[in-house]
Amino acid sequence: MNTSPPCVPTTRPVCSAEKIALLTDMLNVSVDCIKVIDTDGNLIFMNRSGCEALGVSVDEKEFGMEWIALLPESVHRKGKAALKKAVNGECSGFRGMSVLSDGAVTHWDNMLTPVLDSAGKTTSILCVSRNITLQVQAEEKLKAISETDPLTGLPNRRMLRKHLRMALSGARRRAGKVGVLFIDLDNFKNINDTLGHAAGDRALMQFTADLKKLSPPRAFISRLGGDEFAVVMVGTDADNLSDWANHVLNRARKTVRFSNAQADFGLTIGAAVYPVHGATPDELMKCADMAMYQQKMIGKNGFRFFESMDVPVKKTG
Repeated sequence: MNTSPPCVPTTRPVCSAEKIALLTDMLNVSVDCIKVIDTDGNLIFMNRSGCEALGVSVDEKEFGMEWIALLPESVHRKGKAALKKAVNGECSGFRGMSVLSDGAVTHWDNMLTPVLDSAGKTTSILCVSRNITLQVQAEEKLKAISETDPLTGLPNRRMLRKHLRMALSGARRRAGKVGVLFIDLDNFKNINDTLGHAAGDRALMQFTADLKKLSPPRAFISRLGGDEFAVVMVGTDADNLSDWANHVLNRARKTVRFSNAQADFGLTIGAAVYPVHGATPDELMKCADMAMYQQKMIGKNGFRFFESMDVPVKKTG
């Protein structure tokens, strides 16, 4: 009869506490913010990156605080909606931001994944938040490039259309008026041809500065391209638009100096008013553009409102 003791494994299994410590160490080296949240919205666990991002001590062991309460108030609504979906067994996500201890604003992409039991019921939620600050900055830069004239820094045609759409929406609700003015620099081509494109750029920058100075604070000024500009004014009538246009014609500088030389240019302005001349951005922009060319037919360096093409426009001279 063999009385020797049973074989004892030479390798001792890792206990649960050691497993937890190992997993915690692994999660703590992640740059992503990793959180485990219970179905009531309270934190069960958060790694080091999450603690640093949300202002919780990295030595915290118990947790139990409400997750939403740690987020900026601006994202509470989105966070609650995402949490509700996750509790109901759906993957969800939202973008948010936080302000770190050094004052830096950090943008996050938050993904919430429900942890389900064998019956398909949510027992907890895994939330992984990834720092997307560089991505957001790149997106904002691309957006600015797509919506801004690179020379003058003014909004471009795309932004004009977007702003005009919003202005008209507000005017419809309030039964208000919106004025659109198109401005063309007369003889601009001559500046480029005689003094060069650098002089032409200076003329555009000079006129941009004058237009900003001479316009009401809430006027929306944009450069359409080339030597054309547009201005949108909300809540103003025809008389005010006419007064402003003549103010610009009289006060804006019309001489550009470059490399010991100078050249003169003029301004032709056309205007259209909602709801008299149109109800959509395209209609108003078309009418303001046509008014500008109607004025050119009569004589440059002047201003006029749009008139129907059924009304003949006589050319002077």
